[in-house]
Amino acid sequence: MSQRDIYNANCDARLEILRVKRIAQLQQIADGDEIIINGQQKAAFLQLRSQRGSRYRGVSKNGHKWQVMIVKGEMRKYLGSIKSEEQAARYYDKYSMCIWGVEAKTNFSYNRDQAIQLLTQVDEDSRNEKEF
Repeated sequence: MSQRDIYNANCDARLEILRVKRIAQLQQIADGDEIIINGQQKAAFLQLRSQRGSRYRGVSKNGHKWQVMIVKGEMRKYLGSIKSEEQAARYYDKYSMCIWGVEAKTNFSYNRDQAIQLLTQVDEDSRNEKEF
């Protein structure tokens, strides 16, 4: 097993632990349609910086697909290539919520139930990420 494989396995394990923790935290928030995570648009100058730019955080163009990457400190995780720019942005949001919880800078706004639904889909998406 290479160092890169070990690094990826460690990132995946940390993300899974955080995902389960965030779901439990969200379930303790009172029910309601109130937005608990506010989406933030990517700065306009960042969108126009290169031809690979996307209007969404964590997303860039790679050939005919959109690649998703998330970075926190020394942890840098490539999440995969997705056909649709918007699907790639939502995929980024899932992992952003795993890492930062309700303080996450996401591409879209979410209420409690939407956030829980998104986080519970992480397992399905990670198994099928190349099929998007």
